[in-house]
Amino acid sequence: MPDQADYSFAIGPCRTGLRIFGSWPDPIIPLTQLDIFRSIIVSLTILIFGFIPQLSMAIIVANARDWNGVIEILTTATVPFVVSLTKFNVSCYQRNVLKTLTTMMKDDWNDYHLDADLKFMQENAGLGRKISQICLFLALSVVIPHCLLTTVIYFVNWGEYGDLCLISYFPFETNRRPNYEIILVGQCFSLIFGASTHAIIDGFFSILVLHICSQFKILQRQLSQLIENCRDAQHEKSFFEMLPKIIDRHDQLNRFVSLIDDSFNLMFLAQIMATATSLCFQGYQLVMVTSASENGISVLELTQLVFFIGSYSSSLFVYCYVVEKLNYESYQLVNTIFSSGWYDLPSSVTKNLMLLMCRAQKPLEVTAGKFCYFSLEFYCRILKSTGGYISMLLAVRDRLAEENQ
Repeated sequence: MPDQADYSFAIGPCRTGLRIFGSWPDPIIPLTQLDIFRSIIVSLTILIFGFIPQLSMAIIVANARDWNGVIEILTTATVPFVVSLTKFNVSCYQRNVLKTLTTMMKDDWNDYHLDADLKFMQENAGLGRKISQICLFLALSVVIPHCLLTTVIYFVNWGEYGDLCLISYFPFETNRRPNYEIILVGQCFSLIFGASTHAIIDGFFSILVLHICSQFKILQRQLSQLIENCRDAQHEKSFFEMLPKIIDRHDQLNRFVSLIDDSFNLMFLAQIMATATSLCFQGYQLVMVTSASENGISVLELTQLVFFIGSYSSSLFVYCYVVEKLNYESYQLVNTIFSSGWYDLPSSVTKNLMLLMCRAQKPLEVTAGKFCYFSLEFYCRILKSTGGYISMLLAVRDRLAEENQ
């Protein structure tokens, strides 16, 4: 079926990635023991080879009062590992909720649609697929070259053990065979798993929210056509038959968004806090590297650092963008009624439309811990606050340097 093919096209990259990691909420195939095993392997790999060794090294460096070293360790992988682990495990824990959302989305694609409605859904599905592909590309383009470079250096200097992929501490000798090789492979997989889960889950949520946007677009068209037909007295009866269906659909979409917000708002809050903190440290590190380096910095290192900052901040932008689009489309129901010339309609029709306007006058929002809601304005505020904190960190650094002289 064409509609089913479009559905598979939209969720293709996310479904493939989450199936590999054992966390895809399939609406038909039940959860298997192999899925649970794969999800546990992913979490343990990130923990054992990524998060725990880096956190241990950060504590050791902090005891030595090397705060620049602590910032470097936290920003390169520790904080991103925390975000990836949180998002991945919350998604696994809320698998039934995601399965419900996926089932609702699949049912929408299976319903009958006019060509105009199908076009709305295909446009947003294509946009969601592009966003998920871009997120995955940005994440993997940061970690894979780093892993390949470390591996190539090891094979070129065969027998000489250099730096690992991550600045980390292990309670045993790492510069010996096969300890070094095992840790190197484990760290490469932990970086790939962490980056992939982070990006795929972002893409999956963007697809869900953009699907709701297309459903609101369809609802606007149906409502506009219903009001237009109601100008003919013969169709006034059909208005009262179709209006309850539109209201029920509006309630269903509201529940769809509420289900996302109620189940994942704490995860969104953790991601916002971690992203904002990491952006402050990454910006500070970028300024330190470019200004305090005696021998300068290579173009490759600068490109990698800038690319890492842009890739890590893109996930927050994706959430803010798609939710801003949802906010706009949900409020367009009110504008659809208002611009339809409702004042020329019969009073019985006008009263019902006014009630619907009251129901839809508050745009739908996705919040972070019920504390703040995503929007492009919110994203700009975070960037502005990040710049202020970077200035503060630089001022503290200069003051400490003056005191030590």
